[in-house]
Amino acid sequence: ALDDPCAIAMSSGNAVEWRDLADVGAPGPCASSALTRGLRSVASEPLRRGDAIVGSLCLFAHEPGFFEADVRATLDEVSRSLSFGLDSLGLRREHEQAVRAQHEAYLRLRAIVDASTSAIWLTDIEGRCLLANQRCAEWFKAPLEQLLGRTREELFPIRIPREPVRLDDLIERALGDDSSRFDPMALRARTILHLEWDDGSAWDA
Repeated sequence: ALDDPCAIAMSSGNAVEWRDLADVGAPGPCASSALTRGLRSVASEPLRRGDAIVGSLCLFAHEPGFFEADVRATLDEVSRSLSFGLDSLGLRREHEQAVRAQHEAYLRLRAIVDASTSAIWLTDIEGRCLLANQRCAEWFKAPLEQLLGRTREELFPIRIPREPVRLDDLIERALGDDSSRFDPMALRARTILHLEWDDGSAWDA
């Protein structure tokens, strides 16, 4: 009911001051109760969270006309500070909810990736590994922890063999001594290309 300053401040969004409760024609329960307790003046300020009015700050005094301009200015500053605090609490709550939702989404994604029998890894825009599963670690033959944070270049380094390979040599090995009797099926049993690296690994084709 709009019969007390708190409700009027919340409804109108403006500050309300009653200089003397004894002069109010039909005070509501709140003002009537204050008057019976010897309180004579009241001032109320709306409290906001964002654009919404969520409450009011209401002060009573024993003296009529207590809330002069300087007191009302202080009351306005206090209400603004409280509104700012409500805004901060609301933003913090929204941030916590967003973080919680993000974490829950990550856990769902983690469960899907871990359950996959395929090697899966996710990277950021710079190519650094953010998430990988155990199958991926087995494929790289490295602990899962060593994959996280590493770039594609680090995981797939360019390897240069000890000796360069000439295309003419590959053709000659493939054709053999007599190119007129070339048998493609015979290549299955022959090594055309053999590469060795400084770390001792080799590859035949």
